[in-house]
Amino acid sequence: MKILILGAGEVGRGIANHLFSQDEDVTIIEKSPEVAARIRESSGVNVVVGDAINIDVLKEANAENASYVIATMTTDEQNILACKLVGSLFEAKTKIARIKSDTFLHGDIFELFLKENFDVDIIIQPESDIANAVCDIAGVNGAFDVVDLESLVIVGLQCRTGAEVLNTPFRHFRGIVNLDASVLTITRNGKTFFPKIDDMLMDGDEIYVATTKAHMHEVLRLFGYDQKNKERILVVGGNKISISVIKTMLAKNPDLDVTLLEESMERAEEIAQNFPDITTSYGNYQNYDFLREIGTEIDMAIVLTGKEKTNILSSLFLKEIGVKRVLTLAKNHRYDVLLPIRAGCSVINPNVITIETVLHMTVRGGNIKSATTLKDCSATFFVVEAVVTESSSLVGNEVLSIELEDKIAPIFLVRNETIILAEKNPIVAAGDTIIIVAEGSHMKKCVPHRL
Repeated sequence: MKILILGAGEVGRGIANHLFSQDEDVTIIEKSPEVAARIRESSGVNVVVGDAINIDVLKEANAENASYVIATMTTDEQNILACKLVGSLFEAKTKIARIKSDTFLHGDIFELFLKENFDVDIIIQPESDIANAVCDIAGVNGAFDVVDLESLVIVGLQCRTGAEVLNTPFRHFRGIVNLDASVLTITRNGKTFFPKIDDMLMDGDEIYVATTKAHMHEVLRLFGYDQKNKERILVVGGNKISISVIKTMLAKNPDLDVTLLEESMERAEEIAQNFPDITTSYGNYQNYDFLREIGTEIDMAIVLTGKEKTNILSSLFLKEIGVKRVLTLAKNHRYDVLLPIRAGCSVINPNVITIETVLHMTVRGGNIKSATTLKDCSATFFVVEAVVTESSSLVGNEVLSIELEDKIAPIFLVRNETIILAEKNPIVAAGDTIIIVAEGSHMKKCVPHRL
């Protein structure tokens, strides 16, 4: 499968690196010769230097053979025009455009204007995707990451002192956890691994646990996390992402007590008029004394200003004040050191969310329904949902036969909406959906040909 990426910003590079690591045929078009040289040297990805809305450059990049064209350039107009050129001249199968402005997204504009006239097949709207991801994480007490699959939910947690499941070998795990739940990975002392039967969970471990949505709250309680019906939440920043987060959270739980902090008086007054059911405060995001005044007895702070360093400083102040849980947006993963998971923090990278959204729409072809990377692992781990085909070598065999050393581990099998733990080792049938954890490139190399 040939994939053409237009623009080598952080999102474009991230998409290219993920796809290239899975042995896809990836080409980037990038204007800057210096950026192109760095990409070639650091990753080996093929880069064509030039303007992505130049026909000759598109020809040089072999656009006529592209299965997917992903436009991630600086402006919406560039991305829209590029999709039009590629669709009209080269007939690429699928054109994906990142579009930030609401101007192109209201009402029927997409269907009547972008899709019909400009050949944009799929729109990626970063702010909406980021807001949804923030809400998913905020909605699960203690989570630093949440992956919502069709049949399951996967939650990233840190093991708490006193949790029932600690210090018990996994061979005895079912004596404690008589639920549809499975621990996928454990990260301890910077190393991530699949749990074996003689391993046990320890205080401070960072884990991913998969469970059915019906059992999620019961499973979380076993790990020491009770869900709260009534929470006091502080949202810092009055931008579009913040408003979308507040709307989504209140739609799910109207009992939330939400305070929004905005540093512009005019914007704060506008929000107060439009959202009378929340408390709106006006003040400096980086004023410690002011934050201490409004942050008293806050259960969770969600810091979403448009400035990364402001987000980090405000979050540090809020933790110092005593806020139990802080979620903050930041692109630099090094800030995890300042706001660690063990302190009740989650640093959410907006670019990673956009990359995951795009990847979900490209490499998930054929029988692979979804493949999502897990956060904060020492190596790249994927959770993969794949439908078993009639030609699969697994048909008629036990599901655990898919295990491959420390590289692939099945966790659930779904058959006619019935969810079965992989450890029960059911016989695989065509049409089953298998959910596995795969390390690194084995997701691409080993999973599809077995299924």
